[in-house]
Amino acid sequence: MTLFSRIGVIVLVFLVAWSIILCTGILNYINNAIDDDEDYMNHSGVSVVDDGEDFSIDTNQSFDWNDYRIGDGLKKTCNKQSYDPMCKENACKRWPNSVVCAYWKRTNQILNITVLADIVRQWNTTRRIDNTKGICMNIIVVHLRLGDALCGRYDLGSWHGTRCKGSDIGTDNALIPSCWEHESDCMVSSSGALYAYTKDYYEPVIVDLLEAVGNRTKVVVVADPTHWTRNKDMRNGNYSIDYAYRDNVISFFRSKGFDDINLHRTSTPDDDFVYMCNTCNFVQGGGGFSKLIASVVTFNGRRVFKPRNTKTMDYNNEKIG
Repeated sequence: MTLFSRIGVIVLVFLVAWSIILCTGILNYINNAIDDDEDYMNHSGVSVVDDGEDFSIDTNQSFDWNDYRIGDGLKKTCNKQSYDPMCKENACKRWPNSVVCAYWKRTNQILNITVLADIVRQWNTTRRIDNTKGICMNIIVVHLRLGDALCGRYDLGSWHGTRCKGSDIGTDNALIPSCWEHESDCMVSSSGALYAYTKDYYEPVIVDLLEAVGNRTKVVVVADPTHWTRNKDMRNGNYSIDYAYRDNVISFFRSKGFDDINLHRTSTPDDDFVYMCNTCNFVQGGGGFSKLIASVVTFNGRRVFKPRNTKTMDYNNEKIG
């Protein structure tokens, strides 16, 4: 064998080996991505549904969605010197094709539900969302605010006090909070309103649902664990507390005879907002985002079911926040 032939064989072997390594890496990446998605969306063994929604994303927008807060954005005009991204003067610069920007192009009034409901209807048309299949009338949509609504294991605490303060990073056997079991492990607003609820708050919701639609009705749970704004997120991608809370809610509904339970594949805040605004049976979660959805659902003449503790809570005085 000549020298050139030997070099050719060596090069060929090298290329084959490199191709095998590259293909193996790609396959592992795909499998890991699939596993991560299944862990995120199918952790509790329920089906994942898209419900006919168009999940296309405008690549010309900025997608730092963690700063995007619809509940705040529709009530903040601020001044031109404000750096708050949700102020009227700033939202359209950062999210030009968003619901909040569309709202401020239509009105200068804060929290005008008539305008907002009309934007939702137009959003259905422009995004080609078909809400006549599987979402209206005989569907129950349950919104859960996860993320910063739940006290974390190494939580830095609330922005206005020490509630939710967890263990220091590196603490052995740090306590694991459970908002589902203990109200003290649920985050509250400065006005005292809960962002997530214990099991007791869902008991009257079940009574209302059984009376209104029955437990043979399909349930769709919308729950995104990634949203965190009140301080530095110390979870580092570990959403186990969020999944545990979500799974507890699902198990609770199942124990009441609701067998057809699905997880909605979350998309952008805008698309999730519009999706939930179109339901005919909405179980409200905590915070201004969910309260705003409830306002649109009510405006459209549909049903809203509020988690509540009748002994301590007065929802008639609750503010959107």
